[in-house]
Amino acid sequence: MILVSTLSKVLLLLAVIGMLGFDSLSIASTQFHVRDDAVGAALAGNIALHSTGNKEAAKRAVLKFAADNGDVVVRQGPATDRKNGWFVELRRDARTVVAGHLPKISSYVVATSSSTASDPL
Repeated sequence: MILVSTLSKVLLLLAVIGMLGFDSLSIASTQFHVRDDAVGAALAGNIALHSTGNKEAAKRAVLKFAADNGDVVVRQGPATDRKNGWFVELRRDARTVVAGHLPKISSYVVATSSSTASDPL
C-alpha cells in the first residue's frame, strides 16, 4: 500500500513538471515565432508594395503570409516612421495545457510582435 501511494505521488509530480515544461516551451516558442513572422510579413508587404505600387496588394501579401504561418494580423499599413516602409503587428496564441487558465500567467500565452520593413535607400 505504501509503495502504491509513493508511486502515485511520483507520477503526479512528474505529470505536473511535464505540464509546466510543455507550457514553458510552448510560450517561449510562440514568442520567438511571432517575432520572426512579423519580420517576414512586413517584408512580404514591403516587397508587394514596391513591386506593384498598390497598398491593397501589400495588405493581401501580409494577410496571406500571416494565414500561412498561423498568425492573426492586428494592424498593418504604410510605416509612419520610415519612408516607403510597411508596418505589421501580428498576434498568435500559444498552445498550453495549464498556463492559459491561470490568471497571472495567461497574459504570456498571447504573443504579439510588430515590425517594419523598408528600403535601405
